[in-house]
Amino acid sequence: MVSCVRMAAFMIATVPLILATLAERLFASASVTLAADGSLNIQSAPGRYAAWLAAFIVILPLSAWCWRRHIGGHFAPGFFFGSFVIPLIVVPGIATESVRVAPDALTIRTGFWFSPAILQIPLSGLEAVIEQEEAVAQRGLPRHDTFWYFRYHSEGQRRIDLPDLLDANRDQVIMYLRKHGFEVRKAANERAPVGAGFALLLTIGRHCPGPTEHDC
Repeated sequence: MVSCVRMAAFMIATVPLILATLAERLFASASVTLAADGSLNIQSAPGRYAAWLAAFIVILPLSAWCWRRHIGGHFAPGFFFGSFVIPLIVVPGIATESVRVAPDALTIRTGFWFSPAILQIPLSGLEAVIEQEEAVAQRGLPRHDTFWYFRYHSEGQRRIDLPDLLDANRDQVIMYLRKHGFEVRKAANERAPVGAGFALLLTIGRHCPGPTEHDC
C-alpha cells in the first residue's frame, strides 16, 4: 500500500513536468542548417505548424460544443473566437520567424507576419554571453524566461529575452558561438535546469522511505 501511494505521488510530481517539456519542444521544433557562407540558420520545422494546427482543431469544436451546452460560461465563446488567432496570426507568424547566427552578428526575426521585428546583435568586440533565467511579470501563473546578456570589451551590454524558437534551440547556437571563439556561460545565480530538477525527482522517487531586447 505504501509503495502504491509513493508511486502515485511520484507520478503526480513528474508527469506534468514531462508533458510540459514535451509540449515546449513540440511547439518550438525547428530545422537547423549550416549555410554555404558558414552561418547557422534556424527556422520552424513542419512539426511546429502541425502542433499549432492540431491545437486549433481541438479547441475550436470543443469550445463550440461547450458553448452550445452552456458549459464554462463566457470562457467557451472566448475560446471559440480566440482559437481563430492560431490560423490567422500564430501560424503565419511562425512562417516568418527565424534565427541566423554568423561570426559577426546574431539576427532574430520575430513578430506578426504583417509587421515583423528584426533584431540584430553585433558580435564584433563581444567579451561574453551570460545566460540567466528571470521571473517575468504576467497575469496568472508565474513564468521564467531565458535572457542573454551580451557583454562587450567596450563595457557596453545588451540584454534580450530569447524568443521561443531560439530558446528551444539555444544549445546549438551556443555550440556555434563557442566554436567561433565566443564565451557563453550561465550566470552565477542561475536556477537549476528542468533536466536537473527531473533527475532530482527521480532520485526522490527511488529513495523516499514513504509518501510524504533591451539595452542596459
